Amino acid sequence: MLRKQKEILIRKPSNEFSDDAEKQNEHIGYSEIVESYNPLTLKSIKEVLSGLTLKQGLDMLLKEINIFKTGQELPNIFCNEKILLPNSLTPFNPELGNASRLIFQDQHDNVESFDNNIKNFVSCFFKITAIVTNVSDLIQII
Repeated sequence: MLRKQKEILIRKPSNEFSDDAEKQNEHIGYSEIVESYNPLTLKSIKEVLSGLTLKQGLDMLLKEINIFKTGQELPNIFCNEKILLPNSLTPFNPELGNASRLIFQDQHDNVESFDNNIKNFVSCFFKITAIVTNVSDLIQII
């Protein structure tokens, strides 16, 4: 995802876009879409999780896992950008959820990539939770 003013560009393998996405610039198996972007109405994952109780955070996590069980990919939400609808782990654009890889960005802007599966989603969730709550020992639970 690249951001320029009030638009974002989402680029990924063409087959990872939903059927109703209006793909552009298809080349060598990749396509892109350009969408409107208003960060004033969105939250980062750190903002969403900040101030939640453990139970509230786990409820959000379980909701995403249950959606995954219906056949949808888990959303790519572990970045520092404001891409989530308020009070949820739902990205503002569904195309941020149809990826074979999860991208994890830490507080120092280091980036890692993982297969998009439940185990890696949960691991990334707890890594972000540890950053937000400053409880680095929480990662050791996994």
